[in-house]
Amino acid sequence: MSPLSFLISLSRSFINFGDNRFLDKQGFAPIGYVLSGMDVVDSVYSGYGEGGVGDGSDGRGPAQGRIQNQGNAYLDQYFPKLSFIQSIKFDDIR
Repeated sequence: MSPLSFLISLSRSFINFGDNRFLDKQGFAPIGYVLSGMDVVDSVYSGYGEGGVGDGSDGRGPAQGRIQNQGNAYLDQYFPKLSFIQSIKFDDIR
């Protein structure tokens, strides 16, 4: 791990397509709604699935530990079709 790792903030987000309230108890509390742009959400590449051995050879997704240790270089090498979020805008809808 990099000596500067303490400066890096890691987070994972996902979009639920159904009622997954059971995830709240695991620390995955909802933070918002998709108000517009669902066409963009639908275009996100979903072919890798959940984590596997970590090199794509099993047809599954990246290994979380390797993402944390190797970052985008790892993702670019083994998962070139992976979609990235470049920006998010939060609207105050209170």
